[in-house]
Amino acid sequence: MLEIITGRRAIDTTRPTEEQNLVTWAQSFFKDPNRYPEMVDPLLKGDYPVKALNQAVGIAAMCLQEEASIRPLIADVVTALEILAMDLGGSKDTHNTPPSPVEEKIAVEEIQRSVEESTEDRQRAVAEAIEWSSHSGNDKRRSVGFGGSLSPMETFAMFWTQRLFKSLRSSRFKLRGCKHQKQLDTLTVAIKQFNDAVDGTRRMFLVETLMMSLLRHLNLIRLLGYCAEEGHRLIVYEFSPLGSLDDHLFEFNPKVSSFGLAKLGPTGERSHISTCVIGTPGYIAPEFMNSGQLSVKCDIYSFGVILLELITGRRSIDNGRWGFRAVAGGVRVAVSFTTPRDACRASLVSSIVRSASDSDSVWERFLPSDCMEVLSRAVEPVGFSSKKELYFRLCRSILIDGGTKSFALVRSSGKKCFMLSARAITIIWGDTPVYWTWITPPDARFSEAAELLNVCLLGIDGKMDVKILSGDTTYAAYLVFKLSDEVYGLNWPPQLSYVRFRDPPLSHNVCIHPQVTGMSDPPAGRVPHWRGDGWMEVEMGEFYVENGAEGEVDMTLTEVNRGLWKKGLIVLGIEVRPKEE
Repeated sequence: MLEIITGRRAIDTTRPTEEQNLVTWAQSFFKDPNRYPEMVDPLLKGDYPVKALNQAVGIAAMCLQEEASIRPLIADVVTALEILAMDLGGSKDTHNTPPSPVEEKIAVEEIQRSVEESTEDRQRAVAEAIEWSSHSGNDKRRSVGFGGSLSPMETFAMFWTQRLFKSLRSSRFKLRGCKHQKQLDTLTVAIKQFNDAVDGTRRMFLVETLMMSLLRHLNLIRLLGYCAEEGHRLIVYEFSPLGSLDDHLFEFNPKVSSFGLAKLGPTGERSHISTCVIGTPGYIAPEFMNSGQLSVKCDIYSFGVILLELITGRRSIDNGRWGFRAVAGGVRVAVSFTTPRDACRASLVSSIVRSASDSDSVWERFLPSDCMEVLSRAVEPVGFSSKKELYFRLCRSILIDGGTKSFALVRSSGKKCFMLSARAITIIWGDTPVYWTWITPPDARFSEAAELLNVCLLGIDGKMDVKILSGDTTYAAYLVFKLSDEVYGLNWPPQLSYVRFRDPPLSHNVCIHPQVTGMSDPPAGRVPHWRGDGWMEVEMGEFYVENGAEGEVDMTLTEVNRGLWKKGLIVLGIEVRPKEE
């Protein structure tokens, strides 16, 4: 649908790198309706209703949701398109004209007749398929139609299909390629020839013939006849004089064809079927590309790509410049929908894949959208020669905001981690030298840490805006600390920690001393663990950040019972990172 709106292809390697992937290019426009006109095919020259454009782009955006479960059902898409069509066809009349009784009766009879015919066709086609497959080793079979009584057009097409085979055998007529137009006396038909030299051809021929025998719809190319004789396989379709949507972005009464890769959808409670990944590059849904799990939502994604092509005027793949650039471009698109870990693995396949996997367009997708804004806050400039180099540099963390915070990426997923230094959090009596002192630890990322001298009330609190975190992620907060050589009052009673964000906070008993006492069978994470950098950490709690979330998370650690004096705690800060990491 985007192809229709834009006039662009889903993948067009002739355009600048940032515009080659139509879906990626259009994402920035989806969030701002004021920019929708920038997406429109320039051939329209502004001659379109703004309301209709907004609706069309909205439909495309819904179809292109990266998470398959969020995409609409095809019935919802059809309804939305029908509403859009009614708005376009009757912009001067805000009310739809109801059908007359005669029109309604004709429509009901047509539906009933279609149901009866499709049931009979299904029974005949299944019976033929069973008989056909039972003689899989015998290629000397005659032309077969729908069976039973045929329409004049079907009988005529079958007659000429048999004549085509005679021409093939006598070498007076030879088909080249896959699809051809042929004038059969007064009837023009489209002929599809299958190449037996290609693996899986017989199965594709059987599947396509069976599926087209079962299906009949106004917008489906009609099957007129088929033949399988002496190693030759042909399918005869009705001829579409206007060509395909690929040739004409705006086509009257378009029809769907080519069912060689069709799959019957999942039944019962199954949400998908597992199969090998086959399809047209640029149109394959990312979850199908990554896992081989095919669902009805995969077709929704493909339709969204077409909408994007129609909106932008770009094509999914520019066959006019097919070669290394096009292959690399296709690989870049595929790899960009995976993970950084998968991209590194893919680079081992071949030099072409390695070149595509290491490209800036791939690794820019793995970097957070606010990456450059974070870099502008870095204490020291971050040098890099490529986006991949920048990605792995950020996996080692950098200091930002005057050295009071640190930022890093999770190496395997690219999700964001932040750490607040002791100077960026609130410590009760932290600025009172009698109770706390500030030291410079030699082995820490921050230049200062707070050391507890002697207090009877322990309280540590940190706050963070969740907008800076990665969406659709469960985060956990960790207190990062050490214990000095002289320590007391920290192993009993246990401390209390909680994390507040929207939902009521859940408090947890934790102990920051490894030799905890009076705490039977403490849960994992509620006692300190060594981090590997010479410091310890204890989990304070967790929270979930959905996409587009706003608000502040509050992370607190305090004591359960007051009055006991404590000493020896050295606080480096509070780290917030994805829970699964």
